Amino acid sequence: MTRTESLEIERKYDVGTHEVVPDLTGITGVASADDGGTVVLEALYFDLPDRSLLRHGITLRRRRGGKDEGWHTKFPADADRLEVQVPLSGTGDTPPSEVLDLVRVHVRNSALEPVARITTTRTITTLVDAAGTPLIEISDDVVDAEDLTTGVERSWREWEAEVQGGEPAPDDARQALVDAIEHSLLNAGAAPAASTSKLARAMGGQPQLAPVHGKPGSVRNVLTASFRQVAAELVAWDPRVRRHEAGSLHQLRVKARTLRSMLKTYRPLLEGGPAGELEGQLKSLGRNLSAARDAEVMQALIVTRIANRPPGSIPRHVMRRLDKSSAARYQKAYSAVLRDLNSAEYFATLDALDEFTARVPLKGEKNNGGKAATNLPPAVNRQQEIVVKSAQRASRASDLDSQLELLHEVRKRSKRLRYAIRSVEGASGFAFGGQVGKSMKSSEKIQDILGTHRDSVLFQEYLLKASRAARRAGENTYAYGVLHEAENSIQADAERKFRKSIRKLS
Repeated sequence: MTRTESLEIERKYDVGTHEVVPDLTGITGVASADDGGTVVLEALYFDLPDRSLLRHGITLRRRRGGKDEGWHTKFPADADRLEVQVPLSGTGDTPPSEVLDLVRVHVRNSALEPVARITTTRTITTLVDAAGTPLIEISDDVVDAEDLTTGVERSWREWEAEVQGGEPAPDDARQALVDAIEHSLLNAGAAPAASTSKLARAMGGQPQLAPVHGKPGSVRNVLTASFRQVAAELVAWDPRVRRHEAGSLHQLRVKARTLRSMLKTYRPLLEGGPAGELEGQLKSLGRNLSAARDAEVMQALIVTRIANRPPGSIPRHVMRRLDKSSAARYQKAYSAVLRDLNSAEYFATLDALDEFTARVPLKGEKNNGGKAATNLPPAVNRQQEIVVKSAQRASRASDLDSQLELLHEVRKRSKRLRYAIRSVEGASGFAFGGQVGKSMKSSEKIQDILGTHRDSVLFQEYLLKASRAARRAGENTYAYGVLHEAENSIQADAERKFRKSIRKLS
């Protein structure tokens, strides 16, 4: 099936039965209003019994009628919505596997069920500019909906103003146009929609996430909010990886590592059994993502390093070999990731994460409202001490192999410290302040410096393998040596910056 994606940028308005869509051709930039006629859209919506999709702002429907009939899956995308469409195949009511994969992180081994049937009688007006380019589509919708889980029927009327050819961030002129249209619609009797989702309205409202337990400022309250936020972010990145969105592999890996960092750093406050088991499951997930992410980084490094060389200094046969081998390596690793994301082990990890975040298992008296301000900073300070000691061991290493291994360990622990601090401050509003804030900045700098160092070392290893393959093929390998030698200065510079940064952390 051919899958298409588009960003849905629209505003919805509630209207009564007698309001009339006003003439919008007097608005700056609008040359004419084209009559698009009236269509009837029949949509069948699917969800899990616990309404997990709707709770996370996701809708999955089969639509018949109109110019875009097919399977539609909508995801939150900042202030807008990302819509993924798959054409209909046959007359069945069961979502095809290509559609299910997009929501597999929620569905797992469960089955979707029809939850609502919505019939929309839509009258369309398209606003175009002087060149005939569509700007905004105005939809006058009369909606008849049935909640299939309760049998309750609801009807209403709404207007939609949807940007045509939407971009993630509309320019100022387009934003001004949308605002001007809204002004006219409100003057004509419309009101901002109470619900931006037809499905939520059809089912009587948007289901809410479970409340965060514990008194504000308590260990339970802060850690529950933090773990839930990062877990939700991990779940949100899953479908982006499946859609091969740029940067998604990195982000999914970061979220898995952040959760592990939280489990390790705040372990003194957590029940060891559940925390340890979940940490092990997340470690396996991160390992599965690492190969693909490393291959992705290598592709980018090849482009950057060659671009930094004088024009023509790297022969085309070298560039072709590096590009081809790195692309093959990435595709193999990415395919393995997709298999992992559909595995029973991954679904078990998600189930364990759901159970853990529903009620974070805390030790002893920490269950009864222990203050975060008293209990969290010592846990962070312990991690900082571990980073400093690891860095000192790395600086004293007597041979290169040992130093590289220890530097990699310092980088991982610096990252752990940074993630543990940032996740709590970002999700719960809790502020460590003072020395802890400085520690996070120093850890971030160390992580970046050692990341540059590690990437350079891995690039050298990759060049050696590529050079051996080229030699076996009878190709000239001089350029591989040039690229390899250039990495030495990058590593030396990173080591110098590392020694300076670790002094600040200690």
